Amino acid sequence: MFRYFSYLILCCLAFTNTADQATEITVGLTYKGRIEVAGDADWAKFYLDRPGPVVITMEVPELLDYDLDLYTAEAPFGLVGTSMLDTGEKETIRYEAPSKGWYYIKRYGFKDQHSASQYYYTQVQFEAI
Repeated sequence: MFRYFSYLILCCLAFTNTADQATEITVGLTYKGRIEVAGDADWAKFYLDRPGPVVITMEVPELLDYDLDLYTAEAPFGLVGTSMLDTGEKETIRYEAPSKGWYYIKRYGFKDQHSASQYYYTQVQFEAI
């Protein structure tokens, strides 16, 4: 059994607002970002080199309600997981990736919630069996 462990490295990137220009992230690292304006959505993509269980988490600022979606790059580009918990709750998606390849995550504010000063933290974890 192989395990990929998370690192305590925080990466702050400028995330894009569209899937076709999604920012590439590395599995196992923690990334911070902001939903800075109403209607903002932060897209990222990651590559899995084999099928297996994936867990995507997003720690949300205490007084904000952000949501998290997971998409597959396989045609048709489609939603395969979502997390829409209440204000300040840690969003989590667990997904059994059926194949290697690119996967996309979208982070956004529920009903356009946003903050130019408060960060969310996202991590993708993968475990190959």
